[in-house]
Amino acid sequence: MYEIDRIICPVQGIVHTDLMYKMDPYMAKIISLQNEHSPRPEHSTETFDATDEEQGRLRERLECLDECTSHLLYLLKCPPPNFSSEPPKFLKAGATGLHSSSTPVADLGSAVEQQRIISLTVQANPDNPPLAALLSCYLLSTNGWPVSVCSYVHSSVVHMPDYLTTLMNKLSAAQQHRNSVVNLRIVWTNTCPDCVTFLGFNCTELYGEAMLLEKLLTMIPNAGLTSADEVLIRIDNGLLLGSDTEQSETLKWLENHPHFTALERELPDIIDCFLYVCLKRSKLSKHLPPRLGSWYKFCSGVPQLSLVDKVIK
Repeated sequence: MYEIDRIICPVQGIVHTDLMYKMDPYMAKIISLQNEHSPRPEHSTETFDATDEEQGRLRERLECLDECTSHLLYLLKCPPPNFSSEPPKFLKAGATGLHSSSTPVADLGSAVEQQRIISLTVQANPDNPPLAALLSCYLLSTNGWPVSVCSYVHSSVVHMPDYLTTLMNKLSAAQQHRNSVVNLRIVWTNTCPDCVTFLGFNCTELYGEAMLLEKLLTMIPNAGLTSADEVLIRIDNGLLLGSDTEQSETLKWLENHPHFTALERELPDIIDCFLYVCLKRSKLSKHLPPRLGSWYKFCSGVPQLSLVDKVIK
């Protein structure tokens, strides 16, 4: 009375043939060499032709990938793989407080055009940014050094802190040099707890802000401080990671260091920025020895470092 047909009808008339989906072994040449004493298959010539065709396609894909990689390296202005590991010889500008020579800042832009461009890529967390490195680049940019900082926000970051956005905008406004010698590219992502510095394809990553600052010091030599790596490690381990006793010992060691007692520079350098930020983060800025107190007063008078007081309270 009410005949109901099936929703899915059964499949009928299925035919399987060997010629419908013909698959030859990819390593047919090697297999044929191994079985050269065995009877030669009838379709060996067709197999070799198919293998040659597949190798041609792979060769075209590799050439295409090579062109794409070269184009990306050109866009990123990365050095070639066989570049020299020696840092460039920067001019010494007394206005930055990093060097003792009095080369005019106006002549710096034309003189550094012949220098090799150095790029660093850093992956950092916006909730724990490398604040000392950013402030150092900000000081260098505002005083005529060819340093540029580019910022990229990953999709994992929902919201960037307001102070960080303000600092990055100030960095962009301070970059007056079109041909920068040092390019710092920061990728903001929430998947990275601490900053990671990538030097190249075949180089080991550097973890932590202290390692990033040490690399920046090799690019921008500091004539007034020969033991920068030791000072960075002391500050990082003693003030940020150390106990109360280790913090006191580190402050005494820093108080007697000539870099913080002889304030002959006009502006803070990279080491000063790192110590200033670490003292703020460790809540030790109000409990300093007399000599470090004079150094802290010197750094507090710099407008570029006033942002730290707004960020770290």
